[in-house]
Amino acid sequence: MLVDKYEIKRLISCKADSTLVRYRKKYWDEGIHWFRVNCRTVRYNLELIKDWVTNRHDPAAHQRAIAQYLRDKIKKGKGAA
Repeated sequence: MLVDKYEIKRLISCKADSTLVRYRKKYWDEGIHWFRVNCRTVRYNLELIKDWVTNRHDPAAHQRAIAQYLRDKIKKGKGAA
């Protein structure tokens, strides 16, 4: 589920937009953790951000969640054809 910055800020307990910008640059991948809708709007992958918060200090576990997300995304794409 894609959510706006306000939902993510509540999840990670931050107040500043600059924190989200820093996390996007340092920790999160565009097209996986976050998506640019237009020049002013970004949406966040709630499930993967939650997993990142939980597994922040276990990168291998988070990589498994990303791999599963990508497998599910491919399956959904094939089912739509």
